[in-house]
Amino acid sequence: MSTPEHHDRAHAAPGGRARSAEEVVADVDRRLRRYAGRADRRAITEDLLGDLRAAQAAGCDPATLIGPDVDEFARRTVEEGGCAKVAGDTRRVTALGALWSLPAVVLGYLVTPYAVSPVLEAAGSAGIDVPLVRAGVAWAGLGAVCALSVLAVMVVLLRGRAAARPTLQVAAFTVPFAAAVAVAVNTTVLAVGPITHGSIAVQVAGVVVPLVGALALARSWGLRRAGASSGALLPA
Repeated sequence: MSTPEHHDRAHAAPGGRARSAEEVVADVDRRLRRYAGRADRRAITEDLLGDLRAAQAAGCDPATLIGPDVDEFARRTVEEGGCAKVAGDTRRVTALGALWSLPAVVLGYLVTPYAVSPVLEAAGSAGIDVPLVRAGVAWAGLGAVCALSVLAVMVVLLRGRAAARPTLQVAAFTVPFAAAVAVAVNTTVLAVGPITHGSIAVQVAGVVVPLVGALALARSWGLRRAGASSGALLPA
């Protein structure tokens, strides 16, 4: 457990003296680099420096106004001010989400036969053994398993990031829609003709393009819903 003495040492400059307003602001600026762009950092630190200089002139230790956790102060300041870069954050989360999700989609292909086989067996026992129905159940099961796998990946990826909840709420709609598009593309390709290199490329694109679009839309829309239209918080 931290103690007041530990906090005092954390705020102290080398030699045991209290840090100046400029030194405290420089520390905050270093932490802000993880969360905000240059223009936003400059605006934040200029305002902060004025406040800390006034506190120092009144005899207060500037560091005590920041608190023991400088990183948390920087994070909170960015969240409350709606700073940082939406475009860069959306691209990064989309790229990471797609890269992490593709193995999950492959796993979905492998798991789906085991997941839907009890349903198909039950349908057969009930006298429903129409090939079209069996194929529909199999493809629907595949889409559902893949969508759930991608959403699980996004839960892990967004942990600790700004606007995580609204992004996941939007993804709950966009990801299943992308899965439905991917299933429609793949079933159409398989129904049209024989398997060729070109048809395989179309099948892959039919999965990747809707997935990337769903993740990008979910993140950008989620950030806007969170009120961070001018930026988002993303740890480095």
